[in-house]
Amino acid sequence: MALELVRSRTAPTAIDAVATHRRRLMAVMLADVVGYSRMMSRSEDETHARFTRHARELIEPTIDKYHGRLVRSMGDGLLVEFSGAIDAVRCATLLNELSVRPSFTETLRMRLNDVRCSAAG
Repeated sequence: MALELVRSRTAPTAIDAVATHRRRLMAVMLADVVGYSRMMSRSEDETHARFTRHARELIEPTIDKYHGRLVRSMGDGLLVEFSGAIDAVRCATLLNELSVRPSFTETLRMRLNDVRCSAAG
């Protein structure tokens, strides 16, 4: 937490903030592929190529459609930020529906959370 030096002889009041913060509420979606390690142990190249193709053709466009931002991708894991829970739930629902199609052999597991971010102004 960043603090600013108060140069008065009186203590700051509730109105005179010592630290300035910008807060925002956001929703995050964590997703991973069920059984990814097992699939990788069978065929790394095929599994990686298939997941990369599905990410490019299905996952990333769906995230964009619901105004999400891919924060980080780690192997089969995704961390996606949304400005609100409604878009996050709609994105997760559509991705879940897409993952049961025959052309999409991976099953996605997702967790949604609301978080509050504080950053020094």
